Amino acid sequence: MPTFDSAPIIETCAAGVDARLFTSLVRQESNFNPFAIGLDGKAVLKAQPRSYEEAVKTAVNLRRQGIGFSVGLSQVHISNVVRLKMTWQEAFDPCTNLRTGSEIFRGFYTQAVQAGYRSDSAVFAALRGFNSGSVHNPVSNGYAKAILGRVGVAPATPSPSVVSASLPAVAAESTRTAPEQDGSSPDMFAAPSTSLFGERHDVLAQAKSASVAVADVAQAGAPQSIETGGAPVVLRASVVP
Repeated sequence: MPTFDSAPIIETCAAGVDARLFTSLVRQESNFNPFAIGLDGKAVLKAQPRSYEEAVKTAVNLRRQGIGFSVGLSQVHISNVVRLKMTWQEAFDPCTNLRTGSEIFRGFYTQAVQAGYRSDSAVFAALRGFNSGSVHNPVSNGYAKAILGRVGVAPATPSPSVVSASLPAVAAESTRTAPEQDGSSPDMFAAPSTSLFGERHDVLAQAKSASVAVADVAQAGAPQSIETGGAPVVLRASVVP
């Protein structure tokens, strides 16, 4: 794995999200490996790419096979790479990847606030959304607690406020995609109730709001080998408990 000095680039590129929080998220997602590739479902690469060129080649081959996966420092899902019309070269660029990941996270924070979560609970719910695709999905509680624990925040498992208790729960999604947004969404940077966020920078204002669903890898039967142009994979569970 390449040596990576995370602090300066995260402060510069993860716009609008506190560097402590996003550093912890990147550690959880990729362990600071800019070439990391994580597969959907019960799958894992037998060997991670060791270079930028190998990472791009592996991603191209995986997409040709219809496999769902996430890439780079903040593990941007293929559905978002497609939605934002990114090239794989852009997706593996450290700064571009961090900007994209922070924008996706901020979108989930806005969704959490709209659903009635407040303060640290909204951050917790946003982390659940970043991991599972739903701010309500308890399968990602362990993931959120691990990230917040490294920055000294340990909230109880959150729930929406009474004001929003009648809102229907968002169904869990099989892949991690950015939530749809509109101009009426609350801005978590305008009057944040937690210290984990900074000034907003609309780095991806041009991005479309539509999500692109990507199917999980089929999981029937025994572990399955998948040819990826020099990077065979073996199926495994990828959800962080």
